[in-house]
Amino acid sequence: MTYDNFTVNAQEAILKAQQLAGAMDQQVVDTAHILKGIMETDPKLSEFLCNKAGISVPALQKSIQAEIEKIARVSGSDKQYLSNDANKALSKAKTLAKELGDEFIALEILLLAILEGSDSMAMQMKSGEEHRHNSEKLFKSYAKADRSMTSTQKASTML
Repeated sequence: MTYDNFTVNAQEAILKAQQLAGAMDQQVVDTAHILKGIMETDPKLSEFLCNKAGISVPALQKSIQAEIEKIARVSGSDKQYLSNDANKALSKAKTLAKELGDEFIALEILLLAILEGSDSMAMQMKSGEEHRHNSEKLFKSYAKADRSMTSTQKASTML
């Protein structure tokens, strides 16, 4: 998979996910790694979108860490690969970008793609009382916002 059509921030989030997995001696890069990469790349955007979707950020961060710690550690291997769920999320992000008329895959589209998945991270994000809003509608409306606006400007227009 090429990352040419991912924004710089989305590429950075994926790179952080790979680095995190590598630092933990994990061969597989999963959606939990990518979510953590997204949250570290643009914490304000991540927090804003999660809060608007009714997802508790502290609870999500705890869930992400727990999921990452469940992944097997492998010593002596330099090669990493995307899990099936992570691969599906990145493929879904490409599909969503096309559906939304976007040329590039931004962080919010990547986050939506993970949320639309059926893996344990997606289920945790969708579960619970705090998930009151229609997350798909929120993220899609945000992703359709004018690309010339900064994340902060787009976020403020949604309040």
